[in-house]
Amino acid sequence: MTETPIWPFYATCALIVLAGVFMITSTDSQPAGWVFVAFGVVSIVGSLVRTAVDRFRGRDH
Repeated sequence: MTETPIWPFYATCALIVLAGVFMITSTDSQPAGWVFVAFGVVSIVGSLVRTAVDRFRGRDH
């Protein structure tokens, strides 16, 4: 099985967070901006936690 690179996922999440920050600071739709920021951060943190748990259990994916 070929290993797919994870950096595109993290780059996409970072862009989602940046879009949310832009919406919070530059527009009137602050609640929508917070949704973008929360989604991006939860996606990144969830992926990092899942990777750490897999490595702790001895599964190198």
